[in-house]
Amino acid sequence: MLKPMRNKEVSYITLFKDALPALLITALPILVFAIENIGGFKWYMYGIEPRTIKGLRGVLFSPFLHGDLKHIASNSIPLFVLTWLIRLHFKEIWKLVFAFIWLASGVWTWIMGGGHYVIGSSGIVYGLASFAITAGFISKNRQAQGIGLFTLFFYGSLMWGIFPLEFNIGISWQGHLSGFIAGILVALVLQPGMPEKPKYSWENEPEEEIPYEDQYWRLDYKPKEEDDAVLNEPIIRVNYILKEEKNEDKTAN
Repeated sequence: MLKPMRNKEVSYITLFKDALPALLITALPILVFAIENIGGFKWYMYGIEPRTIKGLRGVLFSPFLHGDLKHIASNSIPLFVLTWLIRLHFKEIWKLVFAFIWLASGVWTWIMGGGHYVIGSSGIVYGLASFAITAGFISKNRQAQGIGLFTLFFYGSLMWGIFPLEFNIGISWQGHLSGFIAGILVALVLQPGMPEKPKYSWENEPEEEIPYEDQYWRLDYKPKEEDDAVLNEPIIRVNYILKEEKNEDKTAN
């Protein structure tokens, strides 16, 4: 006989199902990196080569390619976390968000990039981060706002990677900037598809109309005729005078 699953077991299964797409998206670049290094392959030429026809294939393939272990490790953790959170709380639009950031960041990197191959999924990471932060600011949903604050707190320092600074030498800041802009843009465009602010049961209840004669706080309030009659009645005052009672001593014969 099959035993019914407990609530904890059901929640763990649901949590795993929600995290599965993020796991697969994160695992594919790791698998490609492992095959490339174990087999001794050099696949960097499948990355984005700016402003060349051949380099356009990198728009699709570059997120799967990474230069070294540090490169893929720095991208994998935020890629999984941000994809999972966005998948969890933006279920209706997350696929469109992810696809747009992937393609837009790749194409814009191909247009703006320098004279070298661009590989890595950091453009997507920057796009997901900027989407989460922007969605948190423009959405009235508390969960979306929480994700935005979480992303800003843990990954806000990524913003330095979108500028051509000295410590960004050897890093495609153009790819980071492209992803960052793509995330903001898709958040603004898809704002109507974001979760709405939850309505509580008492907010849906119709408000009871208060009769005019009971709205005594209004400046133009006038009492009813019965109230006038009560106000014009003579005031009857009753005064009570308390007197001490004298007790006479009685002696028994």
